[in-house]
Amino acid sequence: MPLIESIDERYLIPLLVAGGIILLISLFVLYHGIRVMHLKLTLDRFKRQRRKRQNGDRLLLLLEKYRKEQKNTYKGLKKKGRKLVNRYFTYKARELHYITLYKTRSRFTFKGGEPVIQVSQIESSLDRGDTYTNPRQFVKLTNRYECLEEFILYLHEMPDKIMSGQPFEYFLSGHDVLLSYKIR
Repeated sequence: MPLIESIDERYLIPLLVAGGIILLISLFVLYHGIRVMHLKLTLDRFKRQRRKRQNGDRLLLLLEKYRKEQKNTYKGLKKKGRKLVNRYFTYKARELHYITLYKTRSRFTFKGGEPVIQVSQIESSLDRGDTYTNPRQFVKLTNRYECLEEFILYLHEMPDKIMSGQPFEYFLSGHDVLLSYKIR
């Protein structure tokens, strides 16, 4: 009670408003810090999974058992091989989304850029290239350019390149196309 009696009534409302504003700002900063921490923990989990369960090199060794044709396409796989590749592509699409979310964040906002894999023709004078963003489109890419093994290895190395900010391109010699990525 002595505290309330010592404060003049004309200062009470401005003090309450200032205290409320300070409380809201501190809650906002705390919430943002928790989101960033959760995002970092998610990226660490993805990194562990990339080493153990979702490893592109191991997947290629497994796929040798599940080929029904000697083609380097998704269509040339048996049912079990397609299931493994679908799971891998879904995992990679989620991982790339979280990595670009982390890389495109600013001080207090998450811009949420989307990773886009571009396929551009080398010999073409046009600057038009196809873009691929989700697992279903990844399957179309591997069937169209017959590059399943190369694309799996490309996706396996891509998160490290995005995190370090390096450009990462891969040339498919059979079709004279260049795989690259950009964040939009």
